[in-house]
Amino acid sequence: MNANTFANIRAIIIIIIALFIVLRAFYLYSQMRNPRLFILGLTMIMIALTTTVDTIGDNISSFFHLNSYWFNYFGQTISYTFFFLSLVNSSETFLRRLLRLQIAISSLLLIVLLIGPSLPSSFPGLGVTRAILSSGRAVPCFMICLYYSGAFFKKETLFSLLMGAGFLITTLAYYIIFPRYIYPHQDQIQIAGDLLRICGYFTLLMALLWG
Repeated sequence: MNANTFANIRAIIIIIIALFIVLRAFYLYSQMRNPRLFILGLTMIMIALTTTVDTIGDNISSFFHLNSYWFNYFGQTISYTFFFLSLVNSSETFLRRLLRLQIAISSLLLIVLLIGPSLPSSFPGLGVTRAILSSGRAVPCFMICLYYSGAFFKKETLFSLLMGAGFLITTLAYYIIFPRYIYPHQDQIQIAGDLLRICGYFTLLMALLWG
């Protein structure tokens, strides 16, 4: 099995787990009508979409220059940020406004995907730029982790424990791949990051199933 095939398998696993989280979040939303669950569902839709587009871009680069990096980084960072914002205020009015804003901005992000081929894909310092943007996804994930850690220490629920652990693992996944953008041929770092993301998303799914 070559490296590209292995990378595609890892991406497919991430997409499948993300979609299961989406289905579970929307199912719970239909039962509880909590907008926060809908926001989580939309967040994971963006994770699945960006990962899909990024994988397609890597596989068709010899035929078409998709340049999905910017859509990937901005889409995931913004989506995680919306979920974090949904945790800071439990007001029904606030959450519904936040949900509408997330839908609007997520739609606008598709423009970034469409204009991707015209955005820079290589210039001096791009490795550092990509490293910063990639690691930037870890910031809202870590903030979410802190929120659920605090919630766990207050009530010690399994849901808070698993959600906090899931986002902590995801945070580490994004930070661990930082060097690969600066130093070439660090495939093992990418593999470790992807495997951590798989573990992180699987933990989130367990939180929604068991918590």
